[in-house]
Amino acid sequence: QNYGLLLQHNLLNNKLTGTGSLNYAKSDVNSSIRYTLSAGYQLGLSDVINIMLSYTQFDGSSFRGGSFNEVISSLNYSHRF
Repeated sequence: QNYGLLLQHNLLNNKLTGTGSLNYAKSDVNSSIRYTLSAGYQLGLSDVINIMLSYTQFDGSSFRGGSFNEVISSLNYSHRF
């Protein structure tokens, strides 16, 4: 079973986009929940910068080590030619 919720909001004449999501997955022996926040800003006609932060809680027995928590972050710059 998988469930998800995504919220997105645009600001500053659509140059800034904020996104939040929540995802939940469950099987017979595992469950996980993931929270993600991200934002993207268009710097010009060809340049975009994005930042993302994600937190995952995993509970289960199918992987070595069992349960764990994980934090992932990223910063991305893109230029279109």
